[in-house]
Amino acid sequence: MVLTLAASSSWKGRVPFRFFNVWVAHEDFHQIVASIWNSSSNSGSLKATWTKLKALKIPLKALNAKDFKGITQRIEKARLELKEIQKQLASTYSDGLLHKEKKTLLNLEKWSLIEESVLQQKERAKWIQLGDFNTKYFTTVMKERSQSKQIREITNGLGDRVTDSADIKREILGFYKALMCSIAKSLPAINSLYMANGPTLSQQQKMELCAEVTDQEILESLKAIGDDKAPVIDGYNAVFFKKAWSIISSQVKEAINEFFLTAKMYKPVNCSNIILVPKVSKPTTVKDYRPIACCSMLYKMISKILAARLQKVMPSIICEAQDSFVPGRKIADNVMEEIGFPTSFIKWTMECIKTVSYTVLYFSQFSEASGLQANLGIPLSTKKIALIQWQPLVDKITAKISSWTAKKLSYAGRVQLVQSMIFGIQAYWAQLFILPVKVMKMIEAICRSYIWSGSNTITKKAYVSWERMCTSKSAGGLNLINLLLWNKAAIAKVCWDLAHKEDKFWIRWINAYYDKQQLKDMPIPKQASWMVRRISASRDILQQAQSSNDHIGTIRQLYLQLLGDLPRVSWKNLLFRNSARPKAVFNLWLLLQGRLPTKDRLVNWGLSINQHCVLCQGHVETRDHLFLLCSYTTMLWKQVMRWIQEDQSNNHNWDQHLQWIINKAKVKSSRDSIFRLVVTEVSYALWMKRNTHFIMNIDIVAVKC
Repeated sequence: MVLTLAASSSWKGRVPFRFFNVWVAHEDFHQIVASIWNSSSNSGSLKATWTKLKALKIPLKALNAKDFKGITQRIEKARLELKEIQKQLASTYSDGLLHKEKKTLLNLEKWSLIEESVLQQKERAKWIQLGDFNTKYFTTVMKERSQSKQIREITNGLGDRVTDSADIKREILGFYKALMCSIAKSLPAINSLYMANGPTLSQQQKMELCAEVTDQEILESLKAIGDDKAPVIDGYNAVFFKKAWSIISSQVKEAINEFFLTAKMYKPVNCSNIILVPKVSKPTTVKDYRPIACCSMLYKMISKILAARLQKVMPSIICEAQDSFVPGRKIADNVMEEIGFPTSFIKWTMECIKTVSYTVLYFSQFSEASGLQANLGIPLSTKKIALIQWQPLVDKITAKISSWTAKKLSYAGRVQLVQSMIFGIQAYWAQLFILPVKVMKMIEAICRSYIWSGSNTITKKAYVSWERMCTSKSAGGLNLINLLLWNKAAIAKVCWDLAHKEDKFWIRWINAYYDKQQLKDMPIPKQASWMVRRISASRDILQQAQSSNDHIGTIRQLYLQLLGDLPRVSWKNLLFRNSARPKAVFNLWLLLQGRLPTKDRLVNWGLSINQHCVLCQGHVETRDHLFLLCSYTTMLWKQVMRWIQEDQSNNHNWDQHLQWIINKAKVKSSRDSIFRLVVTEVSYALWMKRNTHFIMNIDIVAVKC
């Protein structure tokens, strides 16, 4: 094992290569890869593949410098060009100018999406959708990370504070050399008789473990690696391998098969970066950092093939009472031999372990994409959990909302955050415990307040009720999780498992102690723990769901049954498959429900303001007036409809106008997809222009208490 330390805090060397996903969309990408990959090589497949990946970096860097350099400047240039063209169109209309405007718009959209993709990949916020142009959010995240990823001081083993970069480097290197490079003088022996008398592998299992690796196994190992995982030591990620697979697959397969035939690993393939990730908010010693190894893609694929084969035989050699990870249990040559692992499989495994070399990167790296998950702080108790014990859950959600990054998001971005990250935290708890109503109400209040105000201060301000937001999109909602129903569904699913999955050890244990008859007829055991009693009580919910469906699948399927069939809104097709930016779609969602804060609504809320439309100054501002009847709006829609070559609506009634739009959006042609996008984006642009004028000319006289 080799251990080195790279890059002190004052290091100003070359920027390491990183593959950017936007390159795969370039018209020359496959040609560049093929030009390197089709070159002959006399070395072994693993070495040849590694060498070609290294050689490929040069033309990819050249591609980046030629066609992707100065993205921000390209965007600014496109915006200035568009502004000038639209200025000319406002005074003199011509088909030539119209064509030029379309071309410039497409160019602006192209570079804006490229910029967002690059920023998202650098920040690795995998929960947020592309297309909302959250560049301010991504830029702020990267700026903060670049400032915090340097280890500027540390406390050594003697308790002394170290600030010199050379001393910090020496302390980190010494710590990991002592931890990873030391050799034990003796190891406790394993009782071979005990191991031999325990569960061992069958002959069929041995044959499956050492069988020839198939192309399907190799492909599945690649698919199992997420596109958003942290970049590895050579800079390539799973996206490159997947997008270039038609070109590189033959040699990659040969390289992987070479390892399984020879049981020899090409050393550079098994070199891993160790990134130090803080375990605590303010780390002081090396022990306060968690080492995370970033392996090469080739090594990942090999290890995943081994892990997939091992996973198939594990249930037969591990006691079912110990089917979770057991701390202190290790795999060694003699253990594997006694259990019955074939010699070839042991050689593969030990080659992966013994040939590894590590480079400890001298900075801390925060990353959701690297697979890190914080300890959820699940309370361990056989008794009913007190309200105070739920505080860690509430604190984690509040902390996520209170972070400076969350404040940079639009309404649509906040909804995505609530859906993917905040509910991801609570959904785990909901599968383990009966959440008290007070806790669920608190979580809902925090999430609702954050979506509508962008802060962690609980407020009743909301344009749309929480209940409405938790309905499906076809019913006019945002498909957020109803906490109460989700918790009921999760516990009811456990109840269903209790009655049907008798192969599970914990279920057999409960049945042996409590269940003496059918679950539906069994009285709830009073001597059981509170959790078992609550699970048993959920059978009523289960029977309610089964009355409409004989099959109970996942928690989500059960949740949807409890949610019930709600009436669908007529305008659902305007939101589904809408290619507009998420924030524009969200704005349309509010508009269709009449929940945008137009002046007539502001007056109803108690504001004393000038109610006239800021765009025409001729009528009271209502939704119908602003988006249909205003003279400015009428002129805008006329120009837009002519631009996309569509007939303009002659309706002067909002309901009739909306029905006309709905009918146009029902068709699934590309032309009508463009129409849906244009309606969404123009409505958003109109609302933004109204807001700009309103803010500049606002004159609030008084506020009613």
